[in-house]
Amino acid sequence: MTTDVDMETRDNRNLIVGIILIGVGVVFLLSNFFHFHLNNWWALFILIPAFIAFNDAWKIYSKNGKQLTKDVKNRIMGGIFPLIVAVIFLFNISWSVVWPIFIILIGIAMLVG
Repeated sequence: MTTDVDMETRDNRNLIVGIILIGVGVVFLLSNFFHFHLNNWWALFILIPAFIAFNDAWKIYSKNGKQLTKDVKNRIMGGIFPLIVAVIFLFNISWSVVWPIFIILIGIAMLVG
């Protein structure tokens, strides 16, 4: 037997995955029309856990009277890491240039968490 919370969670996950798939389709369509190429298009799928984390953070934030709780901060930080990794792969940014970002993010996560 499914509860209302289970149904709401499943609906939210479907919404996020649906939006991501639409976004991926739009990127491919624009690529066809404007002749730009994403060699690492598969990195778009790394965004799925990031958007799920951001959605969870928003739900917790809204549920707690729009207060930025520790749980909300942790979800946001948990979404930022895969978001940055996806951007690095999508735009072929050299890891040798951006690796300090992860040290900075770990420090920020420790401060806000």
